[in-house]
Amino acid sequence: MEVLVELTIVAAMIAFVGLLGVLVSTIIQVKKTLVQAEHLLEHLNKETPLLLDNLHEISHNVRGVTHQTRLGITHAMVLGHAIGDIGDTVKRMHVAVLDQGERLFNTFDAVTRSIKSGFEPIPPQDRYETKTSHVDDQPKNPLKSMAQAYLVMVMTRTLTKLIFGEKPERNRVRQP
Repeated sequence: MEVLVELTIVAAMIAFVGLLGVLVSTIIQVKKTLVQAEHLLEHLNKETPLLLDNLHEISHNVRGVTHQTRLGITHAMVLGHAIGDIGDTVKRMHVAVLDQGERLFNTFDAVTRSIKSGFEPIPPQDRYETKTSHVDDQPKNPLKSMAQAYLVMVMTRTLTKLIFGEKPERNRVRQP
């Protein structure tokens, strides 16, 4: 039995030495890992402020870009409103030109009708008209012919001033 006890003690010693070998190699491995972790932490301590500065610069640049984008959008909106206002102005000017042209056409039409009516003989129902001769169908009343001539002259002058953009003169006294 003594042999058995000695064998047991030898086996326990071998197991203890094996355990010590494993523990020593594990401790050496842990020490190497701790040294590498220490180097990594030192490297991170050196690099982290630079990374944080870069992140701060990037966020500042992004903030500037968003501000510029906002300004660009605001300018684009102002430009859009201005273009819309220009379109409204062009539309109003178009309507004004059409209205002015229509007025000018109506005035021209009225003047030409007046001139045309000035050349037509007045029907015999007029109380100042004398009998017409059967040969030329023109009235014999000289006042009527002068009134028609004056009417034609006034209408021609008014039409000329309207066409060339001058306002017709009314009741103007000439000054020497």
